[in-house]
Amino acid sequence: MEDQPIDDGSLMNIEQDYYERLFNNRLTPSQGGEKREKKNFPFEHMWELFVYAAVLGFKRGNPKSLTKLNKPFRWGNIGSQHRKNLLVLAVAKAATFEILQEKERIKQFIEEYANAGLSIIDQELKNNPAAYSDLETFTLKILHGLPKA
Repeated sequence: MEDQPIDDGSLMNIEQDYYERLFNNRLTPSQGGEKREKKNFPFEHMWELFVYAAVLGFKRGNPKSLTKLNKPFRWGNIGSQHRKNLLVLAVAKAATFEILQEKERIKQFIEEYANAGLSIIDQELKNNPAAYSDLETFTLKILHGLPKA
């Protein structure tokens, strides 16, 4: 659809290193093959981790360019309300509605903030590999700098 800021079929980019370390059977089930039980993963879908990372990135990080790309899902896979929230965050961070007129730029902008969030998550998990087992405490620590338990 032409009136959407990002086309539903657009593939979302994730830094390859973060995909390997955080997505595929670490914090989310793998894309293909045998799935483990949902309860083993903090995020049921890859897009959920992407959205979580983007929110963290918008809150705490600076945009971080992507170099080695992995494209595991489409923009249209992201929940409708979550897509709207990402667009609102992007407009707020860019401080202009003009960014909504540039489809590739807004997509890249969101991806770069998600990449910043993935960088934060990756660093936290390097410090404590089991940190994500309590996602609420993990989130509060990242957002507010709470000391480790």
